[in-house]
Amino acid sequence: MSSICQNTKLFRHAVQPELQGFSEGYCGLFSFRLWGPDGWTEVAVDDRLPTVDGKLVFAHSVSKRHFWASLLEKAYAKLLGSYAALRDLSTTDAVEDWTGGISEVYHLKEKLPGHFFSLIQKAFERYSLLSCYILSPEKPPQRKLTASGLYAEQSYAISALAKVRVRTPRGDDREIPLLRLRSPHGENVDWKGPWSEESIEWKSISNEQREMMGLTFDSSGEVWMALDDFVKQFTYVEICHVPPEVIRDQRKRWVMADAHGQWTAGLSAGGCSQVKDTFWINPQFQLHLVENDKDANAGEEPGCSCVISLRQRQRRGKPLRTIGFAVYNPKGARLPLGPDFFSSHASVARSAEYGSLRQVARRVRLPAAEYIVVPSTYDPHEDGLFTLRVCSGSNVMLRDVLDKPREMTVQVQIPLDPDTLRGQEEVFRQYFHNVSGEAMEVTPYQLVELLNIVGNKDMNQRHFTLKACRNIVALRDADHRGTMSYEEFRSMLLDTLLWKHIFNKYDRARSDTFPAMYLGMALQDIAAYRRHQEPLEDSAKMDLRQLLHLCLYA
Repeated sequence: MSSICQNTKLFRHAVQPELQGFSEGYCGLFSFRLWGPDGWTEVAVDDRLPTVDGKLVFAHSVSKRHFWASLLEKAYAKLLGSYAALRDLSTTDAVEDWTGGISEVYHLKEKLPGHFFSLIQKAFERYSLLSCYILSPEKPPQRKLTASGLYAEQSYAISALAKVRVRTPRGDDREIPLLRLRSPHGENVDWKGPWSEESIEWKSISNEQREMMGLTFDSSGEVWMALDDFVKQFTYVEICHVPPEVIRDQRKRWVMADAHGQWTAGLSAGGCSQVKDTFWINPQFQLHLVENDKDANAGEEPGCSCVISLRQRQRRGKPLRTIGFAVYNPKGARLPLGPDFFSSHASVARSAEYGSLRQVARRVRLPAAEYIVVPSTYDPHEDGLFTLRVCSGSNVMLRDVLDKPREMTVQVQIPLDPDTLRGQEEVFRQYFHNVSGEAMEVTPYQLVELLNIVGNKDMNQRHFTLKACRNIVALRDADHRGTMSYEEFRSMLLDTLLWKHIFNKYDRARSDTFPAMYLGMALQDIAAYRRHQEPLEDSAKMDLRQLLHLCLYA
């Protein structure tokens, strides 16, 4: 909340102080803008706040005249379902919900990206919120003053950045990156190291230089610190990139794109890339990095930096899924990417790890091009809703690959030579004559009998119904006589041979069914892909009869 209060643009967007207050027309109603699973949400609350002995129980301002923090907290509790839901919420989640931003976290005790100070400086210029904290070694963790004068388990805001050039004892000039930290409670920060308020380092810089470089102490709760000391003292840095509709600054702002999706067991929940049989059925999103960064650091290869965020929707009363994502270069392959592609191509980027978190995010740097992002749960067959978001300083576009029209081509041919076909045709003609008589035309009733004879012998199926046969006759009856001629029957059978071969291709277990997740690929092979609205009798499997029924309507 301290970061929001210090940022006028964020404060106005979330709290809307110009539209509400205790002045004329006050009715006890307040409204706040918060980021929910479906985007920005207006949350309205009344002015009744929980108290004990006349004192506010939860968030409150130092001034007894300010209530926006308490009211914002109440609106947030309403969005989440209760005040109790706030207890298990991380700072990262709260900041994202208040700002609509995308957060990335850096562990300062691990290897940091090159040009780390430049990275956070660019984020600061685009109004990102930066904070840091020290992880307490105690169990359970508790807020405690450390020997350096900083508190563990307390978040500090990074309120300014600067670079200062000083002369070393050896007579060399050295540029030192500095960060200004602010306590969230406005209390004094008793940092005892270099660049603290009374330290000797300040004597190497004139007051004029301080003013010119913005090296000021805006409040008693602020302190400057060199980057090297900052990395040694703190454990984590969190950067929340705020969306452009909040900042409304045309000079420097983030470009963001988002897409929604879901994992459905048996259809689009394939698990992580280690589950090679089903990973390919996960939702796939086309990410277009339009241009390389214009403000790349010296020595960097051309590329576009972006932060990819995968956020799952909280299932009330249930634990979070373990989630992550991988990024692939399709290299001109047909979309969506199939199992053959994933078995022979490695990812070009991925989330740092799969985590049981509401959100996982990772900064990647890739040459401007089109990529495929595959979000997934760690284990297959787990349902869930999610939002995929991308944040970049350059133009980016993101969309579900299924939203893009695809070129359909037949890749499977009938595996029978002409002599075999002619031999089968004589058998089929005899079957047809036995049922139809000399007229050589069959009604839907006769087609039921005929298909069940042929199906039992050549397709291991005896389930063709009268309804299905009426539909087949209607679709193949060119002269509208309500019957099917032998030529029409022959054409249907030739198609059926192809469909049967494709069915067998995906019925790898030889169980006379194949998993419904292969339906899209089967229909693409037939070059007759079509969304079918009628639910399957078994949502996870499909038999040959059902496949034929779909194909006849394509």
